[in-house]
Amino acid sequence: MPMTEMPVTLQHIRAARERIAGKIERTPAVPSQSLSDRIGQPIHLKLEHHQTTGAFKLR
Repeated sequence: MPMTEMPVTLQHIRAARERIAGKIERTPAVPSQSLSDRIGQPIHLKLEHHQTTGAFKLR
């Protein structure tokens, strides 16, 4: 279904937050000095690999 037919609303976001509450970890966002230096703007990395989903695969 195209996104234009079903826009995501604030209610959708709140409902999703309630469904996943207690099932995910809050992960840190850490500054990356090396990327910030290369880009010339502050860059932070969201460390989602700290989640315990088990979805990561060797490639």
